[in-house]
Amino acid sequence: MRRAEVYLHRQMVPYGGLGGHTAVVFDVLRASTTSAAALAAGAECVIPFAEIPEMRDFREKLPDDAAGRCLLAGERGGLAAPGFDLGNSPGEFTHERVRGRVVLFSTTNGTDALARAAEADRLFFGALVNIGALAAELLTCARREHEELALVCAGTELSASLEDILAAGLLLERLGARDGDWELDDGARVALSAATEWKGREREAMSLAVGGRNVSKLGLDADIEFASKVDSIGLVPELVPGTGALAGVDVLLATKAASGTQTAAGEPKPERKPAGNKGRKKDRRG
Repeated sequence: MRRAEVYLHRQMVPYGGLGGHTAVVFDVLRASTTSAAALAAGAECVIPFAEIPEMRDFREKLPDDAAGRCLLAGERGGLAAPGFDLGNSPGEFTHERVRGRVVLFSTTNGTDALARAAEADRLFFGALVNIGALAAELLTCARREHEELALVCAGTELSASLEDILAAGLLLERLGARDGDWELDDGARVALSAATEWKGREREAMSLAVGGRNVSKLGLDADIEFASKVDSIGLVPELVPGTGALAGVDVLLATKAASGTQTAAGEPKPERKPAGNKGRKKDRRG
């Protein structure tokens, strides 16, 4: 029997505790939505960092040509940090701004959640905008009889986030988790209950949620509108190792990206491997 567990907040996940799992991290407002938007707009990859100083230090140590292709992006307190090229609003990541660029990305909740799930065999960054593409990928790659699926809701600061829990529930629905051939933990049942209540009213749910209210207070209602558009993006960011000048660095690549795309170092994109392979850097970047 396949098993699904839902962590209702990222701090429920012990570092290194998801080895052997296929994992999905949700930070619908807004990191996972923005990462998908960046890749859909043609960004070469997104490199997540839990801390801003680590991100700045990484770019400073790159060769000049590689550093020149990098954009600093993300937020603290909801807004772009000083010196950033972009914030955390998905609408900022247009074709003109990010095509062919490497996005160095750090946010309050989402990239920390990725770090906590970093030991998973495969690790995806999911949102409402790509829930269908995510379900299709999981149905393709995760059909083992005893599949262990972990869904991690990033949360907002120390609080659970309705939009993340809703996305987890909608994904479980698409995977057929209501059909009885899944073993579900209590978190998964909570997520499915949220899906039952809010399916088709995702925009309303976000507006009522703490995270949505925080985004609205910043005058960023367009971000809520963008993030609530279910199935509007047909790719899913997956955390995989980098190559060339970025050797050992965990990068988010699109699962549906065309083969032959170049990496930040100008090398062919690496063969997609499980995120937990032995060559992966274990420095908690994410």
